[in-house]
Amino acid sequence: MQDDFEHSRNRWLNQDELRAKLTGWGTSPTGHAIRRKYRPRFKQRLADDRRRPRNKDIWRALKDAGVVGTEIATDQFIDRLIVMGITAAAGEGIGVDKDGIRNVRDQALWLGQHLGIKRSQVKLQHRVGAWAIEILNDQPFALDENDVLTLPLTPELDEFLNAFVRHSVENAAFIFPSAEPPEPWTQVRKGGLPPTNDWAKFSLISSYHPNSENAVRKAIADGKMQPILDAVNYLAQTAFRINKPVLAFMQRREEPRIQKLSAEADRLTRERELRKLSWSERRNLANLTSEITVWELDMMVANHLADGGRFSVPLQMDFRGRINPLPFFNFTRSDYIRALFLFDREEPIGEEGLHYLKSHVAATADGNKWSLVERPGNLDPDGRVGWTDATSNCCARSATRYCVARMIRRDGSGCWRQSVIHINLSPRALSLFKPRGRVSKPHCHLYSTPRVPGCSISAR
Repeated sequence: MQDDFEHSRNRWLNQDELRAKLTGWGTSPTGHAIRRKYRPRFKQRLADDRRRPRNKDIWRALKDAGVVGTEIATDQFIDRLIVMGITAAAGEGIGVDKDGIRNVRDQALWLGQHLGIKRSQVKLQHRVGAWAIEILNDQPFALDENDVLTLPLTPELDEFLNAFVRHSVENAAFIFPSAEPPEPWTQVRKGGLPPTNDWAKFSLISSYHPNSENAVRKAIADGKMQPILDAVNYLAQTAFRINKPVLAFMQRREEPRIQKLSAEADRLTRERELRKLSWSERRNLANLTSEITVWELDMMVANHLADGGRFSVPLQMDFRGRINPLPFFNFTRSDYIRALFLFDREEPIGEEGLHYLKSHVAATADGNKWSLVERPGNLDPDGRVGWTDATSNCCARSATRYCVARMIRRDGSGCWRQSVIHINLSPRALSLFKPRGRVSKPHCHLYSTPRVPGCSISAR
């Protein structure tokens, strides 16, 4: 499996390339980085050019087009000029003739049109475009032997873009669960990740808002948030392992469906090469591609973690105090991912934990058709516990096609323990079990959640 940084970098570069294909290189993140770096230089060049009398007709045409005139409009025009220049210089198929050869005339016409000159004013378009090429003829741009505007990758620009990409990847990291437990959070930007991950930049507060971070930073420095940090750090130390029987069953069950989706995506891709797809077909292709990509990524991560044994999921919190996992592969995802998580070690939950567990089981059984009480979640806590005791052989939580059943039993030492079992409740899956419609001796492991210090309920 690719390491976190390599996967995050490829993912970011793919998104950057997709944006460039859709709306031009000037609108991509790297294009905007170039624009911000060289904007002061071109702002000064435009200010100097505006004072020259020989280009007054150009500025008058731009003013008539409504793209300059006021200070705000002129500032926006500077950005527009650089963005269009990057797109024209780096984009393929822009400023070319009928034979696909790039030339200065077609490039000038394209620039003039996209700087606001009407299509019917061809001569004015060419004049404004040629003037734009002249203005842009400075770093990072250059003219080739045919006076066509280009964007050469000089050592200076290459170093700048490499630093920008790394900075962007660090602040948009896509990480996986780690075999190493994360370091404890000690401040807003300190801790939270495994020791080997020294490149990703995460915040304790998921919103990354300066006001929230500053408030939390001050509360941590004053010692007011130490109990909350202790709880977050304790939960982050929880070790998991992959439920291999469920993983094998899920792959065996889902593989035919994924193959059908892949065949349909391939068909639409071939159709796209022959004709323009309709909006619904494009949307369908995008959805199919996304679903297949996510499935392949999830299975790659699950298989890797299954081979590696125990793993941890780093955590952060939002400004409300709710816990959020940092990796994309985590136990808050949909049921087919949640079903793969098992706690690494078993612990007795105790009588108090058993009481809360029974109450939770009843609260998740609303809408059932197999007991006399259709909505046990409306009962008081003691009533929910009593309902669970009375229906302990059928307690399950249905979630569309999957359920989570929590079996409660005593072990040899007399301690109550819980087993977390993930079961597929689709008609086809139920038909695999004998007798029909009932799970007989399901394969399960006995795992429980560690207690959180200072909390009256077991962590889930």
